[in-house]
Amino acid sequence: MPSVRVRDNESFEKALRRFSKACEKTGLLSEIKKRQHFEKPRERRKRKLDAARAANSAGCGWKINDGRHNASRNLTGAAQKD
Repeated sequence: MPSVRVRDNESFEKALRRFSKACEKTGLLSEIKKRQHFEKPRERRKRKLDAARAANSAGCGWKINDGRHNASRNLTGAAQKD
Protein backbone atom coordinates (compact mmCIF):
# COMPACT_ATOMS: atom_id res chain seq x y z
CA MET A 1 0.00 0.00 0.00
CA PRO A 2 1.52 3.32 -1.01
CA SER A 3 1.99 5.94 1.64
CA VAL A 4 2.61 9.67 1.43
CA ARG A 5 3.90 11.94 4.16
CA VAL A 6 2.50 15.45 4.13
CA ARG A 7 5.37 17.92 3.87
CA ASP A 8 5.61 21.24 5.69
CA ASN A 9 3.41 23.93 4.08
CA GLU A 10 1.87 21.39 1.68
CA SER A 11 -1.83 21.51 1.00
CA PHE A 12 -4.03 18.47 1.49
CA GLU A 13 -5.01 18.51 -2.19
CA LYS A 14 -1.39 18.29 -3.31
CA ALA A 15 -0.68 15.41 -0.92
CA LEU A 16 -3.82 13.64 -2.16
CA ARG A 17 -2.65 14.09 -5.75
CA ARG A 18 0.74 12.57 -4.89
CA PHE A 19 -1.01 9.64 -3.19
CA SER A 20 -3.23 9.10 -6.25
CA LYS A 21 -0.18 9.03 -8.51
CA ALA A 22 1.57 6.57 -6.20
CA CYS A 23 -1.50 4.29 -6.27
CA GLU A 24 -1.61 4.49 -10.06
CA LYS A 25 2.07 3.57 -10.35
CA THR A 26 1.66 0.47 -8.19
CA GLY A 27 -1.48 -0.63 -10.05
CA LEU A 28 -3.55 -0.78 -6.88
CA LEU A 29 -6.83 0.43 -8.37
CA SER A 30 -6.66 -1.90 -11.36
CA GLU A 31 -5.97 -4.81 -9.00
CA ILE A 32 -8.98 -3.88 -6.86
CA LYS A 33 -11.23 -3.65 -9.91
CA LYS A 34 -9.93 -6.98 -11.19
CA ARG A 35 -10.61 -8.74 -7.87
CA GLN A 36 -13.97 -7.11 -7.25
CA HIS A 37 -15.78 -10.18 -8.63
CA PHE A 38 -14.62 -13.79 -8.79
CA GLU A 39 -13.46 -14.85 -12.22
CA LYS A 40 -13.69 -18.52 -13.11
CA PRO A 41 -10.53 -20.12 -14.51
CA ARG A 42 -12.18 -20.60 -17.92
CA GLU A 43 -13.20 -16.92 -17.99
CA ARG A 44 -9.63 -15.93 -17.14
CA ARG A 45 -8.25 -18.10 -19.96
CA LYS A 46 -10.83 -16.66 -22.37
CA ARG A 47 -9.91 -13.08 -21.42
CA LYS A 48 -6.20 -13.78 -21.90
CA LEU A 49 -6.85 -15.57 -25.19
CA ASP A 50 -8.93 -12.64 -26.46
CA ALA A 51 -6.17 -10.23 -25.46
CA ALA A 52 -3.59 -12.37 -27.28
CA ARG A 53 -5.76 -12.49 -30.39
CA ALA A 54 -6.19 -8.72 -30.33
CA ALA A 55 -2.45 -8.21 -29.89
CA ASN A 56 -1.70 -10.73 -32.62
CA SER A 57 -3.99 -8.96 -35.05
CA ALA A 58 -2.22 -5.72 -34.15
CA GLY A 59 1.10 -7.32 -35.08
CA CYS A 60 2.64 -7.85 -31.65
CA GLY A 61 3.51 -11.46 -32.42
CA TRP A 62 2.10 -13.09 -29.26
CA LYS A 63 1.59 -16.83 -29.46
CA ILE A 64 -2.04 -17.90 -29.14
CA ASN A 65 -2.55 -21.02 -27.04
CA ASP A 66 -5.87 -21.66 -25.33
CA GLY A 67 -4.43 -24.45 -23.19
CA ARG A 68 -6.80 -27.14 -24.41
CA HIS A 69 -5.07 -28.65 -27.43
CA ASN A 70 -1.62 -28.79 -28.87
CA ALA A 71 -1.98 -28.39 -32.63
CA SER A 72 1.44 -29.85 -33.38
CA ARG A 73 0.82 -33.06 -31.39
CA ASN A 74 1.24 -36.24 -33.36
CA LEU A 75 -2.09 -38.07 -33.39
CA THR A 76 -0.86 -41.12 -35.34
CA GLY A 77 0.84 -42.73 -32.34
CA ALA A 78 -2.11 -45.04 -31.62
CA ALA A 79 -1.92 -48.70 -32.62
CA GLN A 80 -3.30 -49.25 -36.10
CA LYS A 81 -5.26 -52.34 -37.12
CA ASP A 82 -4.79 -53.82 -40.59
